[in-house]
Amino acid sequence: MFISLPKVEESVAPYRSYREYLRELGLQVETKVVQLNVISADKHLAKMLNIAKQDAVFRLERLRLAAHILAPSRLALK
Repeated sequence: MFISLPKVEESVAPYRSYREYLRELGLQVETKVVQLNVISADKHLAKMLNIAKQDAVFRLERLRLAAHILAPSRLALK
């Protein structure tokens, strides 16, 4: 006799990237790198990333454009 627990089915479909979301709206999406460099972690950053102060960290600044218009980097969906 074999007994197994019921399978939990969870779809990752509701989770999609911001880029995918904008494309679903029919917008042409483009990302431009403004700045990419290595910085030393300050006290706040080190705590957030759980690393030592002064550790090297990549800092990336980019622009997300949708239909050649600056798209917000954060989106709140209701």
